[in-house]
Amino acid sequence: MYIDGANLKLSTGELSAKYITPVRDNGYIATFKIAITTIVTVSGSLAFDSDPATRFSDDASLRFSGAEVLGATSFEVKTSDDNITWSDWIAWQQGDYACRYFQLRMTMTRSSLSQNLACSEFSYYTDLPSVDENQEGEVTDTGTGEVITFTKTFHEDPIINVTILTGNAYVWKATSLSTTGVTIKLYQLDGTSVVGTYRIHAHGV
Repeated sequence: MYIDGANLKLSTGELSAKYITPVRDNGYIATFKIAITTIVTVSGSLAFDSDPATRFSDDASLRFSGAEVLGATSFEVKTSDDNITWSDWIAWQQGDYACRYFQLRMTMTRSSLSQNLACSEFSYYTDLPSVDENQEGEVTDTGTGEVITFTKTFHEDPIINVTILTGNAYVWKATSLSTTGVTIKLYQLDGTSVVGTYRIHAHGV
């Protein structure tokens, strides 16, 4: 394959060829969704206003570079936890993969050597599912507050919100926030630390 401007094309004489992405690092081991989007078109002699009968064509497969070809690409994925030991290539399916590192391999195939295919987009991304946790707690020691330990697994420090339920507190403060827990203190408006109950919501990935 070779790059022609912004397109990836098959070299002369090749019915099929492969493109392998660089190694991608998600930052930590987790279960990620890996999604892919591609656009492959077959170039023709299209020009703007070349045919008055079709100049306003509403064909959803028609793009600037030609008619879109479905099924011209297939994908494989391989994964690793440490960028040293890798899995074998397996057929990619849009879904979840437990890893830190991954690579994708795209195979583009044309039906004949005269078919001029161009891959104008090959986009891919990973996504972690959102994690939400709700707990109710009580501050009984105004000096230390209460340490909340999360029961769910967060891979990054979550965003938290606290609703004060009982007591004379009007504001709350969170300290020592991490992926595993947080410390909550309750205060009156003058800064006096007080006891009381609350509900905490943590949201993250």
